Amino acid sequence: MDDELMDLKFPAEADDQLNRLLAKWALQVQLSLQEEEELYDRIFVIADDLGYDWWRQLGEGFSFQTLNVFPAFVFRNI
Repeated sequence: MDDELMDLKFPAEADDQLNRLLAKWALQVQLSLQEEEELYDRIFVIADDLGYDWWRQLGEGFSFQTLNVFPAFVFRNI
C-alpha cells in the first residue's frame, strides 16, 4: 500500500463512532440460526473439475453487462 494512505487515520472520536455504528449494523443484519441453515441449503459446491471446455463456455456465455442471468448450460452438468 501507499505509505501516504497508511498514515491517514480518523481522529480517535470519529474512529470510536464508526466502530459503534458498525457494531450496531452487524447486530441488525445478523442472521438467525434458521436463516443461516436456509442459506447453507442454497450453497452448492462443484466437487469435480468440469474441464476447460465447460469454463470456456461459461465465459463465452456472459455478455459482461449488469444482468443476473446465467447461461442454461451452466446447470446442465451439475
